[in-house]
Amino acid sequence: MCQRSLFSLSILQWARLLTKGSSNHDSDRTGLIIDTNDIVRVICGAAIDKKASDLVVLNLEGKTSYADLFILCNGGTNRQVKAISEGILAKLKEMGAKGISTEGLGSARWVLIDTGDVIVHVFEEHLRGYYDLDGLWVDAKCVPLESFGFDTAVISEVTSPYRDSLARAPAS
Repeated sequence: MCQRSLFSLSILQWARLLTKGSSNHDSDRTGLIIDTNDIVRVICGAAIDKKASDLVVLNLEGKTSYADLFILCNGGTNRQVKAISEGILAKLKEMGAKGISTEGLGSARWVLIDTGDVIVHVFEEHLRGYYDLDGLWVDAKCVPLESFGFDTAVISEVTSPYRDSLARAPAS
């Protein structure tokens, strides 16, 4: 996976990044560079904590220029969608992620959280089928949650066979 997008850095962060080799700043201490895998772990962990369902991570590398990964999940009601989204945002803030934008938090029917490399879609259950991002990106590979260190028992509670039942495009 790639590093966090540099486009979301402030001027001060850019200056620190440019002088990193000549000063005592390091990426671990300043939190300037956050690994995409860490972002995915935090997002998925927060979604699991808030009882999200049908959690899927899609690898979009080489398929789109605006994101490397999509994370899709559901909430049963708009209150749960809001709770999942706010939980994700709180955990991202805790880890020091910057430049995060959101859409749809007010109505909380479909919330989009853009972290740069990773875009999160939190849906009310019936809207996920209606907008069918799973079908739109059917040729994107699913990234197993195990690869981010999640326990198989936890994964079975938050995933569903829906994505696996979609027809797969031939591998290129």
